[in-house]
Amino acid sequence: MSFTAYIAAPPVPLRVLSADDHAPTRARTFARRLTDGGLVVWAEAADAARAAQQALETRPDICLLDVLMPGGGVAAAWEIAARLPTAKVVMLTVSDEDGDLCATVT
Repeated sequence: MSFTAYIAAPPVPLRVLSADDHAPTRARTFARRLTDGGLVVWAEAADAARAAQQALETRPDICLLDVLMPGGGVAAAWEIAARLPTAKVVMLTVSDEDGDLCATVT
């Protein structure tokens, strides 16, 4: 009897765009995940216009967007979703204002 060993290719890390106007927050978001190889910071941005531009240029798998960053994270999310439909968008905020939260899900 013959056995063939199949070695699975290592999982491909997810490419992430991190967009937040607060640099330490961008860094903390990925501190743990980068060590296990599950994510790679593909691009960074500190405002909505740059986030949309970076997304279109680098084509990340996931875009993490701060709702309250300059230019508006929601505006960046709409543009990215319209122009790069394969990317998944995740909105992040520390706000507990209903208006901020509702704008992200409509």
